[in-house]
Amino acid sequence: EAIEKIDKEIAEIRSELKRFATNIQQLVSKEALELKQSKDRLLLSKASFSSRLQRVNQSLKGNSYIKSKAFKLVTEFFPNIKTDKLADIEEFHSSITKILRKELKDSQRSLEDNIDMLDKQISEIDSGLSSLLKNVDNPTTIIDRVQSLTMKRNLMQQENRFRDQQGQIAEAVAGLRARAEGERKKQLHIIQTEINSELFRLAHTIYGPDSKSPFIEFTATGYTYEIFEDTGTGRAYSNLALFDLALLRTSKLPFIAHDTPVFKNVENPVVSDLIKKYSEETAQIFIAIDETKKFGSGASRIIAQHQVLELNDKNVLYVKDWRKKAVDSGDES
Repeated sequence: EAIEKIDKEIAEIRSELKRFATNIQQLVSKEALELKQSKDRLLLSKASFSSRLQRVNQSLKGNSYIKSKAFKLVTEFFPNIKTDKLADIEEFHSSITKILRKELKDSQRSLEDNIDMLDKQISEIDSGLSSLLKNVDNPTTIIDRVQSLTMKRNLMQQENRFRDQQGQIAEAVAGLRARAEGERKKQLHIIQTEINSELFRLAHTIYGPDSKSPFIEFTATGYTYEIFEDTGTGRAYSNLALFDLALLRTSKLPFIAHDTPVFKNVENPVVSDLIKKYSEETAQIFIAIDETKKFGSGASRIIAQHQVLELNDKNVLYVKDWRKKAVDSGDES
């Protein structure tokens, strides 16, 4: 809307240049008249102040009192006159005169300051009149106005273009974010489905075909991993082992490691099945486990075939046996 107004004004200036030149003459005359009227008012004020200043100056020149040397002339004509009384009157007149002179001086300075201020204002008006009269026949005013409007129009067009670009960029960013969020959800769903499928297969192999499988679900800020209607400690540890196995099979994870506490809380048959699953993997799996005989001959045989280190009363981890008392013979690998 603002650009349209500027374009309209520029078109009017271009199409009616002569009329605008005449209007400038009229505008200049009007402004000159206003300046002349202001100057006349200032001159009247200056004349009033000047008249008052003149009266003050005259008062300052004529303000005097009787001198003591004049008393001799008085006594010549009036020998019996009391000169001390005349001295008192002289002193009183002297005091009054000092006060009046001070007030007149103050008034003089104030009037002079006002006249100086009026002179400056009159001088400024004279300069303005000279500038107006000098440019009456000069079309520079019109040209400057057109240039100013053109620059303002270009600036507004740039602002509109930047605003449009900003809106387009914001829309594009919003679209990219939406696409990224959609792609993230898509990929998380694929990963979630693949892991849950592998968890289902492992759970049915280890827990039995009628058992419920642990389930992982990814959200916008995290994930949940649980098995419904079964929150026992043993099932929690075995589900942790199943999750590691599922990741080992569905990703490029190079190895997994399970420590003794994982097996301590899991039922022996489930541990035995886990060990069998460990033996089927091609990737490396590190476990620390003790009391291997309680998991059955099959699990014990697999452990014996793959063990790297076995600890017992004779084969201790450190050179010095830190235990306070001997323990029953057992094996750990």
